[in-house]
Amino acid sequence: DSLGQLGQNRKINFLAPTRVPGLARITHVSLQRHALAVDAFKQVWSWGDNSCGGQLGPREAANTSRPSRVIGANGVIKVAAGRCFSLALKADGTVVGWGLVPGHGGVTNLRQIPGLSGIVEISAGTAHALARRNDGAVFALGDNAAGQLGQGTVATVSGVVQVPGVAGATTIAAGDSSSMVLLGINRI
Repeated sequence: DSLGQLGQNRKINFLAPTRVPGLARITHVSLQRHALAVDAFKQVWSWGDNSCGGQLGPREAANTSRPSRVIGANGVIKVAAGRCFSLALKADGTVVGWGLVPGHGGVTNLRQIPGLSGIVEISAGTAHALARRNDGAVFALGDNAAGQLGQGTVATVSGVVQVPGVAGATTIAAGDSSSMVLLGINRI
């Protein structure tokens, strides 16, 4: 808990599970060096490391080692924490981000990610992210130094790109510098 990601308002290691104070009715979580949670009212809460400048978003409280509601992050059903950025999937299928969103600059304020609609799942790696659309198409954005955007190259990619040759995806996962897609049953 050296960065406050356990939300305990002190930097202390816990050797057993412990409750994060101040949160109730949580429906979804994501963790990197900072933590994100969505509550039953579809609001986002953040806490932990904010050293990149903005990955916690515009918050109601300045204390980063305690959960605080992200201002303007409403109607959210899922979140994804990258190393220096955060993404939120809204109930209407759009995605908003804050922090150093790969390929979209760095600001604390929430901004909609262009090119993403009809999205049902998001996943964040260290410096890239994936989004799965309701028809099973997969989109990627961010760092491509290891080919993690699935474009068949390690060339720099600008903005959101569709992953070619991927149809019928049922689950996505973005790792440190890799990506995986589950295509139906038993096909990765």
